[in-house]
Amino acid sequence: GRSANGIFSMFAGLPDRAGRTILRSSQIQNRFGGLAKLLKANGYSTSFYHGGDAAFDNLDRVLPELGFDLVYGQKELSRIIQEKPSSTIGYDDKQVLVAFEKHLSEQNNQNTPYFAAFFSQSTHHPFSVPAEHQSMIHGQPETKHLEGFFAAARFMDDSLRSFFTEMEEKNLTKNTVFIVVADHSHHAGLNYLQDRHIPLFIYAPDFWKPEVRTDIASQLDLLPTILAISGGNQVYASMGRDLSSSF
Repeated sequence: GRSANGIFSMFAGLPDRAGRTILRSSQIQNRFGGLAKLLKANGYSTSFYHGGDAAFDNLDRVLPELGFDLVYGQKELSRIIQEKPSSTIGYDDKQVLVAFEKHLSEQNNQNTPYFAAFFSQSTHHPFSVPAEHQSMIHGQPETKHLEGFFAAARFMDDSLRSFFTEMEEKNLTKNTVFIVVADHSHHAGLNYLQDRHIPLFIYAPDFWKPEVRTDIASQLDLLPTILAISGGNQVYASMGRDLSSSF
């Protein structure tokens, strides 16, 4: 239901507890393995980029506990991004993805495996996106309350297109697996199940042919799937399943 719940589920392979998120609890200091920590044991460098305040939901303290070597939030990105934050809650997706692409290029030049995460925020309320994207959306009266979200989704889509174009032009998509997944839906006017109905997009043109799957998956499946894709050879406990086993 909240970003904190989704983030913990993705990186720990376990569902967050009910009520107050574990990210805001001392229980986060328990011995969770964590996807990043498991990949580090296999020689991967690990990093996390977010255009907002990394102290929100204790990300700056929790993510290192889960194995991330590098955690960049708005404060750290201000030393890299020359522009001012365009959003009321920090740097927007396009600004951060430009910095993230440069980071991935540097990682690739080191010829060592890396696991890097980008936490988007432009599709989060208050949907602060450039004016030209706001003017693109003209919905029906019954979806008028969602125009801000639709504009933000279009902006994120355009930002991802620019990012992937750069990655392809620099030949950085080879031997790389990209996973795009949401932490939660937009909340507005949705029932409990709809609010947790999210997309999962895996882009790995060098490994698999395009297909659409309709089987049920969840954020819990990311940990075993990514570990399997990256070579496995780890002992771990997770409530998810390896989605790549049926590709």
